[in-house]
Amino acid sequence: MTRIITLIVPFGPGAVADLVARIVTDRMRVMLGQSFVVEDFPGAGGTIGVERAARAAPDGYTLSTGDLTGHVSSSAIFAVKIRLATGLRTRVAAVQRSAALRRPA
Repeated sequence: MTRIITLIVPFGPGAVADLVARIVTDRMRVMLGQSFVVEDFPGAGGTIGVERAARAAPDGYTLSTGDLTGHVSSSAIFAVKIRLATGLRTRVAAVQRSAALRRPA
């Protein structure tokens, strides 16, 4: 049984980051044969979504998008209850470049 991969977007529905995430996950679904769900968690400059991703089970089925503000700068501005760098280090997943960019046959 294949589990669904969750992509957390730390911005609101309809934002550019949300639209890009949906386009990318649709392409990955077709190419990898894997189901994806995009979840939006806006607020606090992206910190809420990033914190949710950092607290996810370290099983490789939760990915996060974001920018410098949500992943780095917000921890200096907002009261973050976890060390984002430590939490994210164990949950980074690499998508093979050729698989992400190759056209389906």
